[in-house]
Amino acid sequence: MLLQSQASQLTELLGLPEAKVEDMTIIDGVGVFFVIRSTRRDAECPRCGKRSRHLHTNNGYDIEDLPWNDQSVVLRVNRRQFWCEGCGEVFSEELVFVNKRRLYTKRLANQIVGQVLGSSIRSVAARTGMSEDQIETMLKDAGEAYLLETPEGLKYLGIDEIAVVKGQGKYYGVLVNLETH
Repeated sequence: MLLQSQASQLTELLGLPEAKVEDMTIIDGVGVFFVIRSTRRDAECPRCGKRSRHLHTNNGYDIEDLPWNDQSVVLRVNRRQFWCEGCGEVFSEELVFVNKRRLYTKRLANQIVGQVLGSSIRSVAARTGMSEDQIETMLKDAGEAYLLETPEGLKYLGIDEIAVVKGQGKYYGVLVNLETH
């Protein structure tokens, strides 16, 4: 078990919003495992917007994070379910650093998407040990996030395509502001 000062240092080092490190284990050849918990006491119901403190269930998840020095990093998270007094439904708390129904952090997804933009899905999958399907999901999520943004002051638009898997005729379209890249 970690000392409180060690846990505080690891919490700061990880830099995950609204999360605190409780324990850490290093398994040679496998990776680094952090047990983390949410610092919030309640959660907001996605249906009615009311905040709830009524804990219904605890569910443990392993969330993949950015590697440290070529070692895999896994966050063991207790993703709690709450019961809402407002609408009477059970809901899972949202973790700020993980997208809904994903088992990897947002920052890992951003790093992988950046690698794919300079390479191919297949080569990034081989290099990272992730599946091509996982990487395609990350690209899709990133694209959906960009669709919500409204470009302002756009003068020059560049259009290109990226092969999903080279030689199979499947491509993603890429739009780039040529002034800001």
